[in-house]
Amino acid sequence: MFLLHARVCQKYQTATSKDGHSLSVNPEFITDTDLHIYHANENLDGAGLQLSGTNKDFDNSTRDETNPDIGADEYTYMNDEKEILTYSITEQTGAAVINSESHTISLEVEYGSDLTSLVATFTISENASVKIGTTEQISGNYRK
Repeated sequence: MFLLHARVCQKYQTATSKDGHSLSVNPEFITDTDLHIYHANENLDGAGLQLSGTNKDFDNSTRDETNPDIGADEYTYMNDEKEILTYSITEQTGAAVINSESHTISLEVEYGSDLTSLVATFTISENASVKIGTTEQISGNYRK
């Protein structure tokens, strides 16, 4: 249904040359009764145009003067992804495969490698952390 709505919106914009700045996205309200925008919604963040006389949003928060958010709520975008973006070990023989859905990393290492002393180099998204048990891991350092 959402995809259909997006296609109808695009066809309307093309056919009429109207609503060229409109977006067809889920606003991701906090709840059905709390119409503030979810902080990780990057679709509307900073995508608006400043209009004179609209320097406050619906609950009196100040609008960004250059790039206001689309809609009635000005919010602060905060990415909440928690992902491992890259991962490697010196002894690996091919590329690592990161599966975000199953939270696994698959790779092969050279035959005979000491599996108890491997050191991983990795990058993670802003809100992610890597731990073994309760010990936080640092890319490129060996920590049990």
